[in-house]
Amino acid sequence: MLRLGRAILLVIINLVALDLQATAEQKPDLIVAIPTDGISLDPDKSSTAADYPVLNNVFEGLYGHDENGNLVPLLAESVKASQDALTYEFALRRNAKFHNGDPVTAADVRFSWQRAVDPELRNPRASSLAANIADVEVIDEHTAKITLKQRDSAFLDNMDTLWAIVPKKYIEKVGNEEFGKHPIGTGPFAFVEKRQNEYTKIKAFEQHWGRVPHVDVVTYKIVPDDQARLAQVQTGEADLITNIPPPLAARAQKIQGVHVISRPAMSHESIQFNTVSGSRLANRDVRIALNMLVDRKALAKTVMSGYATPEILFCASGTTGCDATTDLHQYDPKAAREMLVKAGFDFEKPLKFVGPLGARMPQGKEIMEAVSYFFKQAGVKVDLVTMDFGAWLAVASAKAKDPTIDMCMEIFPDYSKDNIVRLRRQLYGTELWSWVADKDLDAMLSKALNIPDSKEREVETAAILKKIHDDALTMPLWSVSNIYLARNNVSWNPTLNATWPVLWNVEKKN
Repeated sequence: MLRLGRAILLVIINLVALDLQATAEQKPDLIVAIPTDGISLDPDKSSTAADYPVLNNVFEGLYGHDENGNLVPLLAESVKASQDALTYEFALRRNAKFHNGDPVTAADVRFSWQRAVDPELRNPRASSLAANIADVEVIDEHTAKITLKQRDSAFLDNMDTLWAIVPKKYIEKVGNEEFGKHPIGTGPFAFVEKRQNEYTKIKAFEQHWGRVPHVDVVTYKIVPDDQARLAQVQTGEADLITNIPPPLAARAQKIQGVHVISRPAMSHESIQFNTVSGSRLANRDVRIALNMLVDRKALAKTVMSGYATPEILFCASGTTGCDATTDLHQYDPKAAREMLVKAGFDFEKPLKFVGPLGARMPQGKEIMEAVSYFFKQAGVKVDLVTMDFGAWLAVASAKAKDPTIDMCMEIFPDYSKDNIVRLRRQLYGTELWSWVADKDLDAMLSKALNIPDSKEREVETAAILKKIHDDALTMPLWSVSNIYLARNNVSWNPTLNATWPVLWNVEKKN
């Protein structure tokens, strides 16, 4: 009887020990405060970077980038490219699964392409990658062969964000509308629930092929006010906050219990000149003069608190071709004024300058006000129009540009160190985001995309950037940094040059 009692006691002790061990090993949850809610949970309907915090944790492409910005295989294990760089054969990971447990197959790859270019979905990003695919052939369950219409030097790089692999069986069963409400992907996190403008929850996908998160449930809280986000990370209501304005980051460095995390974003902030709709900014000398009116170095130190790198060329720090040392548009307000007078510029008619409010564009309003101040010092009148992010998005990406708008404030990311695709998306004449009409530039961009050799492409990229600079087709400002603020029990190495938080490698101590 005594032995039986001891045996029962030992069983109880072991059970308690196992329960304590399980509790100790349970992954912590993470609360992330972000300023703007996304619009779409469907990767083939997304049109804004505000969607990325969820989409880039829930979905994946065949290839992507690691924490250091290097191109790596994701859902594909490897790829074989043909000598003419028009055909790519992908070997899929045999252990890659969708969040509902279905395996990732070549049929899903073909379906994902067909869906991405489906005109009914109006995928705003399809033209950058999927539309150039001539066919996706299912070789076998784990092998897909992709044939391009024309060579695209950035094809693999852009799979990270421009073309997600989605589940064929699930979407065919529930339909596009239901998929948009309850998406299923392959990423390190699975979608849980969303309340618009309140929060979105995603949960660690324990069966992920290789990037199993260190935290469990991530809650994205929508907190538009910068000061409110700062207060929440100080009090512990949030573990991590994003989109920190540079002045706030400089102040936060002195706050106990939290630390600033900053990495180059490979995003470029600029002012786009409208040369598409017959604007008076079609005059090259006027554009050069306007560039010369703005002291970008001073603005980077003051308005951006040093969290920006002024650029001579229209490119982000770390991308290819950005090696120019001669600035033809140095700050010289007196010479700029003389150029404007000589060009017959109408000083009585204000330049209409539009841009967004909110944290999606760091210091956007303050930058616009500072640029307007520089203009006014030279007698150039400005009609400054700030709008909420959604309204600005509609204006900036409208196929037919508003002819009454002269300048548009923009921020544009690169997904890889090869920036040709970003340049095409933002400056090519027929692209939605482009305010530029220049056939010579269009030809140069098309040529660069068709060059398979990376070194040769860098040379062409440098020539493109020189043309953009020499003709003052835009007003480049600077490369921005991603700035986050975390509690001291949270450690994270954000993906280099990504403009969205991919959270699988975040660690939090209880």
